[in-house]
Amino acid sequence: MGDLLMAAYKGLHGMFSPKATKLDAAILGLQIARQLRHLSVILEMDAKEIIMNLQSFEESWSVEGVLVDEVKGLFNHFTHISCQFAPRECNQVAHLLAKQALLTQDFKVWLEDGPLWIYDVLANDKFFS
Repeated sequence: MGDLLMAAYKGLHGMFSPKATKLDAAILGLQIARQLRHLSVILEMDAKEIIMNLQSFEESWSVEGVLVDEVKGLFNHFTHISCQFAPRECNQVAHLLAKQALLTQDFKVWLEDGPLWIYDVLANDKFFS
């Protein structure tokens, strides 16, 4: 429906590929969803290759294969999981949170009520979805 249920970011230490960074964000989101005892999850991102890796039954031999396997392992904690592609312009909130993660070493989580700076971007995401 486009409402904010949860938003989070975790500062990254070191240099990582965009694929590794997106997989790390997916791991964080799934871990939080698990802790909150959500049973059904939609994992949405703007990386078609990662979505294909996560939907595949084949083992990933890429450099980030360990992270792909970790995400797939987390799938076992949910009764329903859906991985879907969304163009970046439809998910600017995720992009904004990723930028915050690059600027700080903090770990932040918001449940239902996020920071004010996220709501204009969330309204834009609703419009393009």
